[in-house]
Amino acid sequence: MTIHMEEEVMGLFLVCAGLVWLGKAALGSACLRRRGRLDGAWFAHLGCELLSLYFLCRVLFQGRSPLFPAGGGILSIDNSVNIGLFGVFWAAGCLALVYVLRGRAASPEGNG
Repeated sequence: MTIHMEEEVMGLFLVCAGLVWLGKAALGSACLRRRGRLDGAWFAHLGCELLSLYFLCRVLFQGRSPLFPAGGGILSIDNSVNIGLFGVFWAAGCLALVYVLRGRAASPEGNG
């Protein structure tokens, strides 16, 4: 059984996820810069989140776009690897965000 995906699904997902990511990056960077807490952990969080979304898209849209080519091997193995990498980068991004928020809460100017 094949589930057909409408043509607009991939474009809408990529545009909306990209807009949310850009908004989060801009708003978070502005807030952290104002507090003087803009550091590498924030950029690590953003980078890990972007990589995790890439691997998620490889699972969802594999072979439907040149951005997400089919692996050429066994599809279930490719999907397992992509899902695993999605989880690793998502977890790393969450840890970086916790580090940023913990540092902000520990600083004297972070509670005001």
